Amino acid sequence: MSPDATLRHRYETGFSLIELMVGMTIGFIAMVVIVQALSVFEGHKRTTTAAADAQENGLLAMMAIEADIRKAGAGFNHPASFACRNFFSYYQDTSGAGAPVAVGSFMPVPVLIDDVGTTNDTIHVRSGLRFTGSVPTKLVKPMDTLTAAPDLLLEVERPYDFNGAPATATDPPADLIMVVGNDPDYINCSLMQVSSKAGSVLTIANGPAGKKPEYNATQTYMTANNWPGFGTGGAGFLTGSLVYRVGNTTAGGVQSTSYSVNANNSLQAVVRLSGAAVPTTDTEVVASEIVALQAQYGVSLTKTDRTINSWVNGSGATWGKVALTANTSTASDNRQRIKAIRIAVVARSSKRDGALVSNPCMDTATSAILYYGPCSWEGGPAIALGSSADTEWQHYRYRVYQTVIPMRNVLWPDL
Repeated sequence: MSPDATLRHRYETGFSLIELMVGMTIGFIAMVVIVQALSVFEGHKRTTTAAADAQENGLLAMMAIEADIRKAGAGFNHPASFACRNFFSYYQDTSGAGAPVAVGSFMPVPVLIDDVGTTNDTIHVRSGLRFTGSVPTKLVKPMDTLTAAPDLLLEVERPYDFNGAPATATDPPADLIMVVGNDPDYINCSLMQVSSKAGSVLTIANGPAGKKPEYNATQTYMTANNWPGFGTGGAGFLTGSLVYRVGNTTAGGVQSTSYSVNANNSLQAVVRLSGAAVPTTDTEVVASEIVALQAQYGVSLTKTDRTINSWVNGSGATWGKVALTANTSTASDNRQRIKAIRIAVVARSSKRDGALVSNPCMDTATSAILYYGPCSWEGGPAIALGSSADTEWQHYRYRVYQTVIPMRNVLWPDL
């Protein structure tokens, strides 16, 4: 065999087994490194995306609540409507007996906090959808309490242009109005509905039969429940009493929005309109992965003072929802002492980490655990998401958003 043939045979023999094994080993190592790098990168990506989603959800929740609270009280932000002590109302739907309008539906209180202890708070925000309701007109003669369909003779009808009962299907619904007595302390007020109008004369009547919902009580009901001018209710609505146009449920009215965290860890808003006895079907999810909502009132020393003296929870015998909506002078004064709302919204990432990535809230001075959850503001309410035995909450990352919202429609009327 020639030397050239021998050399050509040597090059055509290929890789040896050792060379193949070395090549495969290097390939496997490279694959492992690449897979590990991709896994780490994907984990970081999911963590970053989840944190961004939590930030977005928290900001959406905060913006929605803040925007509503800033306009709370618009449409009925007159000192007399805020000062009302005894609120009289009537509501009868398609079935059942008439009863006062539910507190959750209508009352001239811009913001109510329902604090039930260690669970999340519910924030009720009310605002009028017709801002002309902030400017009242007056009665030029007392409201007649001896007739079944009394008239309200107004000082001026325009620019209010009240709507009576619709004559055709295209006419707007009848307006709801609020009448506030002209005594110095504005003790009595009542929610009614215009049955008909003739110039500056509004007629208030119960019925006709089959008219539902019904907002005008019968004389028998008003006497039994001691409305102003009936039973032992004292003087009625005399000359000079104030009349506010609340509006109607399609073209205005008072909107009450209740913000709360539902069972699916989402911030939801339940909307009610102008005195409906039960929540409407307009319930919407504002933001997902919201696990906590806490709020406090910023209150002044007196109802005429505009300086916040302290922050209080919406609970107890003074600042609880039941206490603030009571028909008492103390409740009326306390409602007018509320000048701002402070809220904390806690958003959670959707990704569960294998390790414990969140720590309990600690006292910075003593390093003691205050509660098992992220911190709110100093001295603020506890955001308890777990316990010493329950560390599941620590496998998620959180974003806490806090803000102080002035009640400008409460502050401005007295300026």
